[in-house]
Amino acid sequence: MTTVEKISSAIRNKYFTLFKEGLFYKCYNQDAMVFVKRVKNFKVSSKYVKSVG
Repeated sequence: MTTVEKISSAIRNKYFTLFKEGLFYKCYNQDAMVFVKRVKNFKVSSKYVKSVG
């Protein structure tokens, strides 16, 4: 699953989704905000992803 697909699924779902990447689980965009607001207050780190097309 590509990063673009993960971000688009975060927009569509009512619930947050965790994706396992290596040893860690990651949330993207709206999913991360739902997790922080409703489950546990974690520090959100962001990374700019350049998309061509």
